[in-house]
Amino acid sequence: MKTLRTILLSAAVVLSAIQLMPALPVFAAETSAQAPIMAQAQQTGSAIDKLSGGATFKVPDSVPVSPGEGSPTAEPEPALPSLQPDFSNAAVWKDSPSPYNTPGLWGQCTWFAWSRFMELYGYDPGFRGNGYECVDQLLAAHPDAFTRSDTPVAGSMFSSYNHVGFILKVDGDVWTIQDGNQDLVSNPDWEEAIRDWRTVTMTRDEFVSQVGTVWFANPVNPVTFSE
Repeated sequence: MKTLRTILLSAAVVLSAIQLMPALPVFAAETSAQAPIMAQAQQTGSAIDKLSGGATFKVPDSVPVSPGEGSPTAEPEPALPSLQPDFSNAAVWKDSPSPYNTPGLWGQCTWFAWSRFMELYGYDPGFRGNGYECVDQLLAAHPDAFTRSDTPVAGSMFSSYNHVGFILKVDGDVWTIQDGNQDLVSNPDWEEAIRDWRTVTMTRDEFVSQVGTVWFANPVNPVTFSE
């Protein structure tokens, strides 16, 4: 009886100890289908650890880009030359380095042609003589930019035996002409000089009847004028 009592007492102690132990988490048993997947995941993780040396990687933050940044910027189109002279542009008119820029020659066709050329093309035309000499002197000074012709194009400069000026537009035998010295005298008064010019459209025959035989220095590159 004593032995049985001792056995029962020991069993009670063991049972109490088991009840006092913390509960262990219960895991679902791996199925035969899960086992290969788990093994593959472990191998992949091990390979990544070897390659990275345990380092962690961060995806860089995107850099904000301002609108238009990183794309080519279009160059602004150059302004088209105007059909009309701008006498407020002192650099090519009243204060220009023109050899004709003297009160004794203001209003002359050569005075008008030199400054108007500078205004249209942006450089010294190179002529210094009388009207009939201007085309040849321009061609000698700028043979790469102008060619001699008997037929004008837009932007041509013309010479005749007593005159010089420009052809701004050509529509077959109808030309738009611009020239100075309409009163046939010099204008020592600046305000009078800058009014002594014209822009007129006429036929070739009408023009030749006014100025006689005419020849041209045609620009190599076509010229388009703003209205």
